[in-house]
Amino acid sequence: MQSFEAVYARMLFAAGVRTQTELAKILDMKQASISEGKKRGSIPAEWCMRLYDACGVNFDWQRFGIGPVYDAAKLKEIEGFRRGEWYEPPQEDVPLQLHEPDTPFYPFAVHDETPVHSVVQMPDGSFPEVLKQVFPSEFLPAGAKVFRLLNADMSPVLNKGAMVAVLQGASAVDGDVVAVFEGRQLCFRRAHRAEDGWTVEAAQEQGARFIPDEEWPIYYYGKAVWAFQPL
Repeated sequence: MQSFEAVYARMLFAAGVRTQTELAKILDMKQASISEGKKRGSIPAEWCMRLYDACGVNFDWQRFGIGPVYDAAKLKEIEGFRRGEWYEPPQEDVPLQLHEPDTPFYPFAVHDETPVHSVVQMPDGSFPEVLKQVFPSEFLPAGAKVFRLLNADMSPVLNKGAMVAVLQGASAVDGDVVAVFEGRQLCFRRAHRAEDGWTVEAAQEQGARFIPDEEWPIYYYGKAVWAFQPL
């Protein structure tokens, strides 16, 4: 395994976070554990496995920078578990057994379904499709792309699991909820116009982030126009 700083930087990049606290939350551990690892100058293999399980980040890429960043099959599995898809069809060499039919996940015609995308951007710039869902046509302005949140970005305004429609590149005005990049992940923030830039914030206790005008096109993805979410 490479140096702590090299592996740690790749973990932050792939997870789409910037701080020890944010990474610790994803790894389901205390922030102090990461601080102790930094002092020792080593990252336990368990951390890499936790990030693989949580975000589908390839084990070898974390440790050595080798291979693709994400494991596509693992990403699909993660999103399936989040949707409650626990049933696995029997393998071909196992005798078929009777079971209760699966409840249809989508009760509407396929042609009425809209793709819902992950907020984690792939290396090629795309956002993987994680499911399809039916929305009323009046809620789908032309060009809108729907994303499913991995975290409670702006709780209680936007909670974990929320599906948010975004108009990519639409002009933002003061007070809009916008999608901005943090690493390779889209996060949703309230935007306020400031002198020579924008201030974006999730919640008061998390503080605000200032993005100067010259960097706004780099970090800004689009404007949120509606959200469906669990209460």
